[in-house]
Amino acid sequence: MVASGLRPNPITYEFLAACTPVWQQALHWYSELREVSEPGSDILFRSWCSIIRKTCQSGIWAQALDLWHQPPAPPSDQAMNRVAAVLVRARKWEIAIDFLRSCPGLRAQPDAMTYMQVMQLCDYGGQWEWNIALLKEMKVVCGHEDLTETMEDRLTRAHVGGAYSAAISSSDRARQYLLAIEIFEELRSRSDQGITPALITTSIAFGAAKKVLQELQAASAAKDLAKVRTEQRRKQVL
Repeated sequence: MVASGLRPNPITYEFLAACTPVWQQALHWYSELREVSEPGSDILFRSWCSIIRKTCQSGIWAQALDLWHQPPAPPSDQAMNRVAAVLVRARKWEIAIDFLRSCPGLRAQPDAMTYMQVMQLCDYGGQWEWNIALLKEMKVVCGHEDLTETMEDRLTRAHVGGAYSAAISSSDRARQYLLAIEIFEELRSRSDQGITPALITTSIAFGAAKKVLQELQAASAAKDLAKVRTEQRRKQVL
């Protein structure tokens, strides 16, 4: 087409970038698209999301992050959630943290769904400390104090609850039982906002409480045993 003097329009380039299964070729068409598209145009933004997804699915994480750091416009919630979903499927929590940490520099604000997905990924990866930090960050960044009965806010409640569940699960996996119980109690306190724990989360919290009780009982028994042995030694001396 170019050899004949004709230059593809942006829609053609977007189609070529989206349809090619090879990420290198898709990246080539995306580069061509950038030359003929208006900066920040919807078509350029859609293609940018598509090529990031292709590079992630191909395991080319360095290229994916490089593209993520060079958006044609500030990423939307939808774009961030698509990238987060790909990273969750690939079980790449390190990349997900890098992705989330770069959002402020891109003038992007993650929503509750983005946090939930990254926190679930950290749970899979055994990163309970990251989940505690991300839960605190989500409460500051996203707020969620005035949720209504719209479908959007119902989904937000589910995502906030999912983020809490990930923090509780990862704390329990790390044997941080008191912390898991503390987060569960905080989640229960938000029931007036319609944010309630799932059945599996409640089960994890009760299991953590049982383990704490067992540890306390074991510690008490060990203390009593130590007293008995001390008394026996004292009598032997006498």
